[in-house]
Amino acid sequence: MSSQSHRRTGTSGPRAGFVLILSCFALAAPSQAERFTGKIVSVTDGDTIIVLHDGNEEVIRLNGIDCPEKGQAYGKKAKKFTSDKALNEIISVESKEVDRDGRTLGDVYLADGISLNRELVHEGLAWWFFKTSEDETLKTLEMAAREEKRGLWRDPIPMPPWVFRKIQHKQVPEISDFQYPGTVESSALLGNKASKVYRHAGCKKFQTMLSQKNVIPLDTIQSAKEAGYHEASDCPPVTR
Repeated sequence: MSSQSHRRTGTSGPRAGFVLILSCFALAAPSQAERFTGKIVSVTDGDTIIVLHDGNEEVIRLNGIDCPEKGQAYGKKAKKFTSDKALNEIISVESKEVDRDGRTLGDVYLADGISLNRELVHEGLAWWFFKTSEDETLKTLEMAAREEKRGLWRDPIPMPPWVFRKIQHKQVPEISDFQYPGTVESSALLGNKASKVYRHAGCKKFQTMLSQKNVIPLDTIQSAKEAGYHEASDCPPVTR
């Protein structure tokens, strides 16, 4: 070791302590995104898989999307799609973070480089999870699947899985559960299955529907009418 480098390591005082703290932080700070490969050994549902990573089984939740739950239409089809595409295959995971349930949120890529996350949305087997994702590609893929009525979009009134989960836990959905940012669909549209009445966010009594039983989200006014719903009398005209 040269005398110059010896003098650097021998620096003392407040500045030396500050440099040491920064060095330790740099060594300890994790990278924002880690990429690794592993084998999918199990498929829990359409958007949740178990990957063998460094000899350990790691639960991966596909980032930015939300597949229908097991009790929903297309829930089983979403799981089958993921299984057919990736079960027992070597895939690549670009991890983003760990969620509150201890699952790794990540973008999953198949052996040919295709994004499994985006494939599910393209096929109409997953929603763009706009509540947490800003991925404009997922948004575009979902809008195209809606337009072409692929997968779950064949149903005129599909229920978002995050709303389904709230209802299962006896929680009341909020307007924000239906508001797609920056799109025409950003206004919530709810219908009551018993009365066959629908209201949008501009209706005077819209808030009351959030606490009613038999309330479901509707896609468009046209699809609502096709399903036998009619607009409540307290609603102003709206073009959708």
